Amino acid sequence: MRVLGRRLLLQAQSVVAVTPEEIPTWVGWGVPEEKICVVPWGIPEDCFCPRDASGFRKRHDLQGPVLLFAGALHRFKGPQRLLHTLPGILRSFPTAVAVFCGPDVGGAASLVSLARRLGVQNHARFLGYVDRETLLDAYAACDVFVLPSNYEAFGLSLVEAMAFGKPVVASKVGGVPSVVEHGSNGFLVRPDDVEGLRHGITTILEDEILRREFGERSKMLSERYSWSVAVQRYEGLYLHAVGQHG
Repeated sequence: MRVLGRRLLLQAQSVVAVTPEEIPTWVGWGVPEEKICVVPWGIPEDCFCPRDASGFRKRHDLQGPVLLFAGALHRFKGPQRLLHTLPGILRSFPTAVAVFCGPDVGGAASLVSLARRLGVQNHARFLGYVDRETLLDAYAACDVFVLPSNYEAFGLSLVEAMAFGKPVVASKVGGVPSVVEHGSNGFLVRPDDVEGLRHGITTILEDEILRREFGERSKMLSERYSWSVAVQRYEGLYLHAVGQHG
């Protein structure tokens, strides 16, 4: 089956990479670079609609700055790194809360235990898997979106948070540098740099003007990832392919 898939891949007229960083992977499979087109994933239009965050904040007793993680609760995604930043963040922002939205894939119990050991259990909300409406409310309610993963091919949740005008702090891995402009709409750090992660979050929380500027830049950057833009690019590829074989 893998041989058949590889043969079809090599016979394709075009191969789509979601970020430029993915191109070497396809080249490694033997795809000529001139066949590779970059078409980022798109995000739904609901990310661009304003939402009232007050209900979400009240429901989860969020009085101060909100740091949001959205993704599977697994060490590979790095939620434990956000927890490790909390003791330092709380020294400057004692009402800060980290909110974790995502399915438990074997890491939730260890995260709850880690929060207790760090003494930040009252500043962590583990919501588990949430429906789409709740996730959108969480994006709207947060002050900083944090994604400290070991790897992300694209970082869809990053772009969704950006569409809500949120500054972001994320690992400098995979396709994330194509999405986040370091120092423009957020900060990029090494996956193992917990202190850098804390510093990035704190820097954003401390500076209201910077936070607003990052948020505005995030919103502007996210517009190129709307589904309508992605559809136009795919239509262009299809029309080109039809023209080549017409």
